[in-house]
Amino acid sequence: MFISTFTEKLSEKYSFNREINDSRIQKEKNLLPINKKGKPDYAFMEQYMRQKEQDKLANFKNYIAKRLDQVKTLKK
Repeated sequence: MFISTFTEKLSEKYSFNREINDSRIQKEKNLLPINKKGKPDYAFMEQYMRQKEQDKLANFKNYIAKRLDQVKTLKK
């Protein structure tokens, strides 16, 4: 999920008028967080995405709770 956001950004960057090709894709750089050894920090990326999921889930639960309260007050 962390890396897929980069590909989504690429699809926004390249459109019908500016098509993506081999030379353009080779010039693209995706910067990832790294650990002390200089390797991609997959543990950090996983934790970050889990936190984002939890935040979205909490927001959705709050939204649903508010909507249920609104529905309860409606008259037939």
